[in-house]
Amino acid sequence: MLNNTKKSIITPKHTPIRMCVLCKNRFKQNILYRFRVENNELCADLKCGRSVYLCKACILKDNHKWQKALSRACKNTIKTSQQDLKERIFNGKG
Repeated sequence: MLNNTKKSIITPKHTPIRMCVLCKNRFKQNILYRFRVENNELCADLKCGRSVYLCKACILKDNHKWQKALSRACKNTIKTSQQDLKERIFNGKG
């Protein structure tokens, strides 16, 4: 006799969701840019550990609250300017 109490439940694959530290909107993890603070500079991060995520719209938008919001999120003073970060990302300098 088959046990009818067990139902085969097909769950959709889990999609990690992360928050942009500037606009506070949530996105899928794979469309955000991940950064880590090393020596008060933002570096692209592909490793595990504490890091922050930024969406493309916030990187492209000129935001006067950039330094303060990132410093607060990273719990450290950030020396990287928004223009430097744009060049690194879109010119492939790392």
